[in-house]
Amino acid sequence: MDLASCTEELSRELKSSSDRGLETEEFVLKFLIQKKFKLVEQRYKTPFGEVDLLLDSPKNHLVMIEVKSLSSWDRLLHRLSVKQRQRLHRSRQFLENKYRRLVVLKVAYVGPKNEIVFLDT
Repeated sequence: MDLASCTEELSRELKSSSDRGLETEEFVLKFLIQKKFKLVEQRYKTPFGEVDLLLDSPKNHLVMIEVKSLSSWDRLLHRLSVKQRQRLHRSRQFLENKYRRLVVLKVAYVGPKNEIVFLDT
């Protein structure tokens, strides 16, 4: 395989991965809207990283959601690195200062059969 073909294939894989990520975020967002959450921001960029979803909860606090898709539940513990956790917590603190409200951080894991599990980080 020549360099041009390899680059083209990698570009398709990245686009496909990005599309999958957005589809998974939309799936989680629709689920939460049914539960009376309201979208505040999607793919919001903080100085520390991107926040997948920021929602106003029915309990009147903000919920920051990091969405992760899983091809297998065996991968659950490997989907969020220590570095990613640190960035998420810094982003949460940034949003609490910006909005002057409590921000709860959750990770939404979406399984291979579209099951959603929300966990604290």
